[in-house]
Amino acid sequence: MSYRHLTQKEGFFIYHMRMAGWSSAKIGRTIGRHRSTINRELKRNSTRWGHYLDDHAQRKTALRRQEASRRPCTDDVALMAHVERKIEAR
Repeated sequence: MSYRHLTQKEGFFIYHMRMAGWSSAKIGRTIGRHRSTINRELKRNSTRWGHYLDDHAQRKTALRRQEASRRPCTDDVALMAHVERKIEAR
């Protein structure tokens, strides 16, 4: 089963359809996605007050992607010195 991320255009449609009072099932049928995908998008990318805004959702998605791509770092000086010695020694 393949997976496709929601596009910015789909987020725009979700926002406007939600504002018009459409159900998740009806939105899903209209844009060709399952209602659980719509529910997940609404839950994951809504504001603190429970409102779905397409531009806010896009910013949250971009931030999550940026955070996920960061390499873990450590403040453990002894560990870093050990790693550097091993790298230099090959």
